[in-house]
Amino acid sequence: MIRLSALTLAAGLAMAAASLAHADGTVTGKWTYKVGATGTPCTLTFTTGGSETSGNIATDSACPTGLAAVGRWRRVGTHLQLMSPSGSLVAILHSDGDNYKGRQIGGGRSITLNR
Repeated sequence: MIRLSALTLAAGLAMAAASLAHADGTVTGKWTYKVGATGTPCTLTFTTGGSETSGNIATDSACPTGLAAVGRWRRVGTHLQLMSPSGSLVAILHSDGDNYKGRQIGGGRSITLNR
């Protein structure tokens, strides 16, 4: 019985580690970023910055001027933090399947990131 419990625990830990590794790799790439219910969608490109859990964000030239405040990202567990180029926290997003949803810090407007 103890051996079966140990095997079950080991299998669960292996699956959780594989899931986190997969999730970290899915942050990089192109995302459609939208602020508020009526905001204009914009394309952001997430790249790694020396770590699989953080990096930089490049905004598309068609993005509204206010989105220039987003320049970096960091993954903390299942949350994604969006930060200004100087490192100030702009938004905290929660995993929603393969996408992210959350709110701006301060303004409280909704934010979505979709592939």
